[in-house]
Amino acid sequence: MQLIAKRQDGNELLVGGIFSLTGYLSWSGDYKKKGAELKIEMINEAGGINGNRLKLVAYDDRSSPELAAKIAEMLVLKHRVIAMVGTGSLPISGAVARVANKYKVPTFLNSGYTIDPLSDLFVFNTSHKTEFAVAGSFGHFVEKGINRIALLMPRGPLGDLGSWLGRQVGRELGIKIVGEERFDVSVPEMTSQLERLKSLKPLALFSFVTGEPAARLVTKMAQLGMNISLLVSHGNANPAFLKLVSRAPIPIIVPSGRTMILDSIPEEDPCRNKMTDFGERHTRRFGEPANYCSAESADAIDLLAEGLRSSGRPDGRILRDAVEAIKQFEGMQGVYDLSPIDHYGTQVEHMVLLDVQDGIWHLTKRLSSVGVFEAIHSDNKKRLVFRLARAFNEPSTEALKLAYETPGSTRRLAAQVGLSCTNLKGDPCFAVKLSSREKQELIQAIREEDYTKAKESLCRSLTISLLQYYEAFEPLKLAVSELFHALFDAAASEEGVDLEKLIELKSKYVLEWTDLKDQEALCFWTVKAFREVIELISERQRERGTGLLKNILRFIEIHFAENLTVDRIAREVCLSPSRLIHRMKSQYGLTLSDCIAKTRMDKAKALLKDTDMTICEIAHEVGYVDQGYFTRVFKKCLNKTPGNYRESSRLGFPSNRDS
Repeated sequence: MQLIAKRQDGNELLVGGIFSLTGYLSWSGDYKKKGAELKIEMINEAGGINGNRLKLVAYDDRSSPELAAKIAEMLVLKHRVIAMVGTGSLPISGAVARVANKYKVPTFLNSGYTIDPLSDLFVFNTSHKTEFAVAGSFGHFVEKGINRIALLMPRGPLGDLGSWLGRQVGRELGIKIVGEERFDVSVPEMTSQLERLKSLKPLALFSFVTGEPAARLVTKMAQLGMNISLLVSHGNANPAFLKLVSRAPIPIIVPSGRTMILDSIPEEDPCRNKMTDFGERHTRRFGEPANYCSAESADAIDLLAEGLRSSGRPDGRILRDAVEAIKQFEGMQGVYDLSPIDHYGTQVEHMVLLDVQDGIWHLTKRLSSVGVFEAIHSDNKKRLVFRLARAFNEPSTEALKLAYETPGSTRRLAAQVGLSCTNLKGDPCFAVKLSSREKQELIQAIREEDYTKAKESLCRSLTISLLQYYEAFEPLKLAVSELFHALFDAAASEEGVDLEKLIELKSKYVLEWTDLKDQEALCFWTVKAFREVIELISERQRERGTGLLKNILRFIEIHFAENLTVDRIAREVCLSPSRLIHRMKSQYGLTLSDCIAKTRMDKAKALLKDTDMTICEIAHEVGYVDQGYFTRVFKKCLNKTPGNYRESSRLGFPSNRDS
């Protein structure tokens, strides 16, 4: 669904803001809101965007994913915002991302939420990758001789992510994870978990938490005499957290962006002027320097503005494409190089590690790209086959595992798509035959308008081609090209599809073909084309859908007392029986039996109430030969027998006819 976003009552472009201003994330939400407000103010003072002013429409999500999702829907449907910014945690970001992708509204998150552009076509993230923060910090531990680490993670997806990354990075760097405990961030007590971990004699503790829970952890560790380094989330780099832990007796490691060390930024740094200007303005406006949270929001607004400048219009798709094309953009968080397969744009070199000394932030280390980062965070092309399995599902910790898992279980993956590794090696034509079968299933699924099945067939076909041709890029492109043309041929045969739009869409993707240089770009291109084709077909179906249902109901209304079969109704509306059944279920959530029964029961109720006909006569009148079957259907629909309905409808004047 694509919505027109521009306000009609003035030269204002509305930007939705979702911030945790109350609840357990409020310590960071206020900074994020301030950063967005200040950056919009600076842009408007400079003349706005293409003659339009930006206006922030901000709401408090109260640190609740459920409320955040409702707010996102309201911003899109009621306020018609051109984009959204904000969010303060992985669960909240996930809830908002689902809305953004559903309505195709570009959205800039600020959290540890993992973006896979195969799934999150309209979602960007101005927070640095969590992999950067964890791998950089663990690398620092190795340099300090720390090789035994314990994990204390919050329950839920955030803790799952932290736990998995900690173990993965630890394995790469030779760090032993001596133990792990979980705790509830809403419960102050965590002493028992810490005591168990302390007994394992770790040299450092990693807890992927932010704000007050992280500060409580510092206090509890000090009380138990755990004088070891504590690594926390990169979302803690702000004055509120510093105030909470400024007198902590234990060493705290906080990954961060360079906004926190403005005085230490080299003169030659391309981002220095922008960071300094924003920092000075932030201090004058709010009485405190800029921080990691405000920098995330400022960059979200800046990237949105840059996309608007180049696109010239707030259309969701065009704006998304413009943001993906941003290169060498100097921001608060680093130099952004975005692309269709990278919705972060920043690099590990843009991060630093901080600790707290004498109540102030202190620079511990500047991170740099080394071998471990290639193993941990980079989008290794050979792992693409694992990502395809999740390409059409919501991002999750499991998706991250699939994205970065060492691809040693090709046999397991092959089994998922029905591909035998023995056959793959022994019969070069086997994969071709299987891929051909999947292509036919894709075409058939589109004809039957079963798009879930079509998605599965597409992913299986791509996976088969990757397993067979990964090292031979040109044959892989040929296989994908055949799949691409089959997709558009199937779409062209659909009744009522806008052929002019379809040809235009195909031409756009053909022009992009020569720029596809690797396997990941090729697969992303194919998935993106599939989604746009299905949306084009669906648009026409939505236009036809209301008319179809009206025609079906009108036919049933006229012929309800006759022998109505699926074949007869399908002929009336010019559809095959299987397609009619699927359309009724997928578009309206109904079955033909439901529609027929409802029409007949409505007629029966009127006859029971307004006539003196026997129940047997009424059953025959509305199309039932068997009175007993009619009674069972009536009771199932209305929770009472025909006789009971007649008595209650006549308000104490029961019929003198036999019921």
